[in-house]
Amino acid sequence: MTFPAAESLVPSVPALDVTAKPLDQQVVLVTGATGSLGRESALACARAGATVILHGRRQSLLDALYDEIVTAGLPEPAQLRLDLSEAREAQFKEVAETIHASFKRLDAIVHAANHCKQLMPMTLQDTAMWEPYLRVNTIAPIGITRACWPMLKRTPRARVIWVSESHATLPKAYWGAYSTSKAALHHAVATWQDELTPQDKILLGVYIPGPFAGNSRAVTHPGELASSLPSAADAASDVLRLLLIEETAAQALIYRRSHSA
Repeated sequence: MTFPAAESLVPSVPALDVTAKPLDQQVVLVTGATGSLGRESALACARAGATVILHGRRQSLLDALYDEIVTAGLPEPAQLRLDLSEAREAQFKEVAETIHASFKRLDAIVHAANHCKQLMPMTLQDTAMWEPYLRVNTIAPIGITRACWPMLKRTPRARVIWVSESHATLPKAYWGAYSTSKAALHHAVATWQDELTPQDKILLGVYIPGPFAGNSRAVTHPGELASSLPSAADAASDVLRLLLIEETAAQALIYRRSHSA
């Protein structure tokens, strides 16, 4: 197997203009849509004309985001409530069946759901702590994509974007289970990329946004001023660019923001 080892900055999209509705008539699933980056990605996709399937665990947050999108006059979204730490194969299949029954299509997935807790030494991270990292950050995004694959293959230019973290490629003390779960995801996406044929018009990419003001950053860097960082909306603009770039066979495995450290 030859892994696509190349990394790239997120490609620019000439005249990126959401008022032109570049995602009009498209259906986009955003997991973790009630989190920082997921929420902004869902809003960016809706502003670009997409019908967004909002995934989250808490109904109250899903309802609030749904209301915000509808009130703004954007395409009415759908809701998908599911705890990814508890989901198994049957639930992933049910997700795909529900999407197909409602829309008959799926054009893109943005995997923004994320499990991130306080950093600590490896010796303190028992197996019970490891399991939700692996289930939410690795198994669920793979399982959902696999279940939705038949719909994605029927789409002229499908996109699947997995949001990752810089320590997945740069191991560092105390990041143990979190960085490992993301590194395993990189390996899985690289394997999947290598299995694509020229007939598979699907872009698979891992997006590493670097530091931005969000829920996970507040957990891993509790003393940091959020005002000193780029916003989640800044990172979401990159997610939108990745959904719009024209490459069909992915030219890189990992896409980074220019400010990533």
